[in-house]
Amino acid sequence: LKTYTEDFPVFGPCAAAAAYKRTDFEAAGGFDERFFCYHEDVDLALKMRRLGGRAVQVHDAIVHHVGSGISGTASDFAVYHGVRNRIWTWFGCMPTGLMIGLLPMMMAANLALLLGGAVRSGRFRPTARGLWHGLKGAPSIVAARKRWPKGSSAIWPVLIKHPRRLTGRMNRITRM
Repeated sequence: LKTYTEDFPVFGPCAAAAAYKRTDFEAAGGFDERFFCYHEDVDLALKMRRLGGRAVQVHDAIVHHVGSGISGTASDFAVYHGVRNRIWTWFGCMPTGLMIGLLPMMMAANLALLLGGAVRSGRFRPTARGLWHGLKGAPSIVAARKRWPKGSSAIWPVLIKHPRRLTGRMNRITRM
């Protein structure tokens, strides 16, 4: 376990261990209720980034969080919502130029995920349902993104530059 001695920037916080400025949270529209669970924090982080927000990992704050404590990491519920909401996050928040450029890779990753689900017992069905409902719901997600400021210039650098430096440990609190 690495010990940090100062705060450092991260892409966005895990919602289980985050503190947001109320004005920034409201400006970004808060959590999208359609997500219900999984990726709602990534969706919010992307929206806040598009508005020029920054996230900081607080080095001396500690949060104990049991990930997937209720739903389980590989339950049908977790797999379905994780797959669906990842697609919604992609369509809702990714800058258009980057979305188009990375679309072949995203399609290949989803195909690999589906094929992996076919090999692993019990994961094909929730993966396929998540993909289907993610794509089926994408038009309403895309329509909602028209309300957001363009903001691509604020998000491009953090999506394509130094991804290892922008990821932080999730067992500590992060402020955005």
